[in-house]
Amino acid sequence: STQEILDFLNEPLPKQLKWYRFLRSKLSKFGCIALSVLLIVFAYKLYQNQQAVNRARQAKEKIALSEKSLDLGSKLLLDRKYGSAREELEKSIKLHSNYDAYIRLGTLCNQTEDPKCESDSYNAAIKLDKTRWEAYFSYGGYFEDSNAADKYPKAEKVYRKALSSSRGNSALILNNLARILILQGKYNEALPLVMKGLNNTHELYYKAVLYKNQGWIYFASKDYKKAEESLRLSLSLEKNLTSSHCLLAQVIDLRRQDSVDEWTNCFSVMSEDTSNPEVKQWKKTYLTRLNK
Repeated sequence: STQEILDFLNEPLPKQLKWYRFLRSKLSKFGCIALSVLLIVFAYKLYQNQQAVNRARQAKEKIALSEKSLDLGSKLLLDRKYGSAREELEKSIKLHSNYDAYIRLGTLCNQTEDPKCESDSYNAAIKLDKTRWEAYFSYGGYFEDSNAADKYPKAEKVYRKALSSSRGNSALILNNLARILILQGKYNEALPLVMKGLNNTHELYYKAVLYKNQGWIYFASKDYKKAEESLRLSLSLEKNLTSSHCLLAQVIDLRRQDSVDEWTNCFSVMSEDTSNPEVKQWKKTYLTRLNK
């Protein structure tokens, strides 16, 4: 009926026209665009968060596998299975570049006489963490074993860095640095380090090698009485120390006493320092003297 048509036109149509005009308005269009942008940003953030979670999970899995290879490589290194140990250590580094794996690899390369690999490994460890002393200390040993003309100054430099990183509390570093200084004739610099090392350790072996260095300094300074006292202290703590026996034999010679027993020990006793260049030189000098 006409009344129904009028009712229809008077009620829904105006409302529909208002809603249509609103949808066509600039405000509505801007709102739709803003809502779309917000939805896109929200979706992207969700995607980023999920990706971050996935990366974190994958990184955690890689670190776990890397540590497993490091443990296995370290065990194989102790068993002197160098080929397999190197594979595991390199695998550990490939999965997760880590300080300890580089140190172990450097040790392995030292034992298998691969100087480039040794140097590269210690350098990589230092780049990863400049605050730890182990890589500096090992790198100092690398220079000591090298054939470089300036090997002792280079070893001194990295030993000093090791000492700085250890906050000066490592008797082992103090001992090695003192030895390098002695080899360079820097006795006045070496003696305070030896004394500091003796005050900083209760380890008998470390005390023995420090007393040996103390005796060496006194020997080089021609204070033979103090040299003998220090060297006998060294041997009372560690009787199988080649360098102490060789030095003591020379001191006894200079004090005009019987040195046969100490020279015998110098040649027969085997210890970690038996292959040190100064020990080899002392033995060579003695043999040359005998053959004259």
